Amino acid sequence: MSDKEIKEDVMVSNERTEQHIREYVQLAIEGESERRLKAFKSESWQTPIIFSSLNSSVTSSDKHKDQQAPNNVYGGRHGKSISTIIKNEALRLRRGYHSLDIFSKESVCLGLNSILDIGDLPANLEQPQWEKLQQINPSKRYKADCYEQVLEPLRCIEAAYDSEKTFDENWLNLYKELKQQELKYNSDSYNDINFCIRLLFYILTIIKQQPHLFKEEINGSGWNHVVKFWGIALERLFRDMGLGLTWNDTHLTITDIFSKETDLEQRKENPFNYLSSFEFGEEDPVIARFVGDECKVLLKSKAAINNFINNGSLIDSVDSLQFSGLNLYIKNTTLSKPGLYVVTALHSTCIKESLSDFGEHITLASHLLCFRDRCVTIYKQYHDHLKSDRSADVPAKRVIHDSTKDDLVYKQNLIRGNWYPPRTSNTPPPPPPENLFDNPC
Repeated sequence: MSDKEIKEDVMVSNERTEQHIREYVQLAIEGESERRLKAFKSESWQTPIIFSSLNSSVTSSDKHKDQQAPNNVYGGRHGKSISTIIKNEALRLRRGYHSLDIFSKESVCLGLNSILDIGDLPANLEQPQWEKLQQINPSKRYKADCYEQVLEPLRCIEAAYDSEKTFDENWLNLYKELKQQELKYNSDSYNDINFCIRLLFYILTIIKQQPHLFKEEINGSGWNHVVKFWGIALERLFRDMGLGLTWNDTHLTITDIFSKETDLEQRKENPFNYLSSFEFGEEDPVIARFVGDECKVLLKSKAAINNFINNGSLIDSVDSLQFSGLNLYIKNTTLSKPGLYVVTALHSTCIKESLSDFGEHITLASHLLCFRDRCVTIYKQYHDHLKSDRSADVPAKRVIHDSTKDDLVYKQNLIRGNWYPPRTSNTPPPPPPENLFDNPC
């Protein structure tokens, strides 16, 4: 392939990418408009619920004060569990919610929603507590070795980089190598390898054509990176999977992946879908946005688990993605005893502008493929469950007295209620959920 043909190929490829971006921006704008319209309509019934419960806020808070979780499985000092500690701390801070910094607001929100983020525990946590947590909730990682083996043939692209050559020369050599690999694996039997090749093309393109995405000093919208990179890459990842990605924020949870065209009559609306970000005062807006988005991802994951279990499907663990610029975070949320939604980090990475370690992005591709497989498995499990229930003419939602020893009933007893952050600084913080520490009889 001559240099002239390569340049023409590059121009055609860039034009195709720009066309995809324009189409995606249009779809994103339409989706955002639809989202805001739904949120506006929903305010008419959501707001009265919040304010109607404010009158009992003092009573509810006093009733929950210094209570203890039923199972002391997270062994803290003086016999108190980690669950008890974080929930009581959230209750203590709730009344002064609006005067708190962004991190304390997150602690209140997660604590009152019974969410424990293993990666965000207090620094003064004692060693026995750590050991107990690690014993009950061992660190989780995707079994990405299988995809690493599948993508191993692409490791040859690393040899295309030469530290003695200029940026333009190395960029062109990497492009040539990717083109050769694309021609070699241009078959439906190599879909996963082809996704990795396209992902590397996307990264190579933004390094050359959109270097501003790598500049941290440019305070752009979180949507900027989603529209110009993550959205395109993930649409490609889920292509032909029978799922439909719904983009309305800088994250992707299982409820954003269910296909709209599929008839899932029993699927409930996620109550946290249209939750606004935290209000922030003097905090750095980038940090505040990240913390608010992180909280929203975990709340939506919790609500998804609740919906699955309440609808009779034993799905108590889901994965999610969060984007912050060109940083990617993959997290798992699992409903555990004693009514805690435990969050662990599965993988995190940052796409860098340097070409010297370009081959490392293959690891990113393997983890994204694992995330896709998890979402597809959950989707099929829930879809099959609803289809079997409809065909058997049995309601999807199970009744507790059906079987006291059933795993599903056990998980239903672990479910905890939701707590919604106040919408504005003039809105009083709502009372804690009734079953913060245990389900009512």
